[in-house]
Amino acid sequence: MTDHEASTTGVRDGPRANSAPAPGLTNSAAANPPGASGNIRDEEDSMAGEPDSPVKDKNYNLITVLQLSLHHAWMLDQYVKDAESQGDDELAKWLHRIQDNNLKAGEQGKQMLLKRLQYENG
Repeated sequence: MTDHEASTTGVRDGPRANSAPAPGLTNSAAANPPGASGNIRDEEDSMAGEPDSPVKDKNYNLITVLQLSLHHAWMLDQYVKDAESQGDDELAKWLHRIQDNNLKAGEQGKQMLLKRLQYENG
């Protein structure tokens, strides 16, 4: 692959020698991935696929799942339309049920977050 092809496709033939660690990781964190220490908390973070974040608070996971639920509901709208346009009613109905579940989870998450923020702010 030429440098031009790599730059236009974003694909390279291998790791760059001077590549920086992924966002949120220091060089030592990149060299020692979560879980390498044998610490259970590190292994849980590794399973979640995210490094420790200094911005996490007690509502962080709630906000993250709320955002993901609503994002998936939005994405599923297109998948339902695609299935319907292809005449696949079985798939469209199944995707629509999943979308409804994501919307329900999103609404529940918003109500839970609202209660928590009102409690925290008096």
